[in-house]
Amino acid sequence: MVGFAEKTADVRMAQYESGTRPPKEKLINDIATALEVSPRALDVPDIDSYVGLAYTLFVLEDLYGLSDFLLSYCCQKNVDVNLLGLSNRGY
Repeated sequence: MVGFAEKTADVRMAQYESGTRPPKEKLINDIATALEVSPRALDVPDIDSYVGLAYTLFVLEDLYGLSDFLLSYCCQKNVDVNLLGLSNRGY
């Protein structure tokens, strides 16, 4: 999928998942492309920014059905949901 050697792929992915070793931006982009998602969807959200908080709210929406709240939040903060790479979510 992204070109890891089979012998080291599991160790590298475990390091990325645990935060021991951050993946390079190119790798994040490659994985996002393979999964057909925005690279921001793979990053730890920065809830100190409107965009990071919006991504956190998207996860909460998926878990608890907060779509009206989320859309209202994005509108209030002038966050363009199209720029977030979420056009396939129906916004």
